[in-house]
Amino acid sequence: MTNSDNPEPHPTITGPVKKQMPCHYCKHEVTAQLVSTIAANGVSHVYWYCLEERHRTEIPARNIPHDKLKEYYIDIDRLPVVSDNRGSGICSVWGCDNPAVENHHMAPRHIFGDEADKWPGAPLCKYHHELWHSLVTPDMPGANKKVGEEWKLNHTQVTK
Repeated sequence: MTNSDNPEPHPTITGPVKKQMPCHYCKHEVTAQLVSTIAANGVSHVYWYCLEERHRTEIPARNIPHDKLKEYYIDIDRLPVVSDNRGSGICSVWGCDNPAVENHHMAPRHIFGDEADKWPGAPLCKYHHELWHSLVTPDMPGANKKVGEEWKLNHTQVTK
């Protein structure tokens, strides 16, 4: 048996992960660090964060999939948390009292770019957040169109 048949385990990266990259907001190259934001529902969103001006580096804002981080042996739980939104309220949809909410931008980032942060937001539970995007911005990357289609089936009024 050769060493290639039984590779050594790769050490998990537990310290800061930084790189030089262009920042779409600052309009020049910056030092960026992988960071995490924890949504009210407890889900961690990992992305590149500009250390110069303290914001995301990309427009539209993209989260890095957890499986991709594991591929590079990055321990998600050890990344710096820049925002922890657990316990930040209940869903804004009338009649929904779900406390596991996500911040919803009224001006979608994929359309408004860096202007999205100038518009108001609202806490929405995962279901209502997906529903809003599936009905209002169905062509947005990652939109769950199935949620909107199911909702339409249950809420369409038939008139004669």
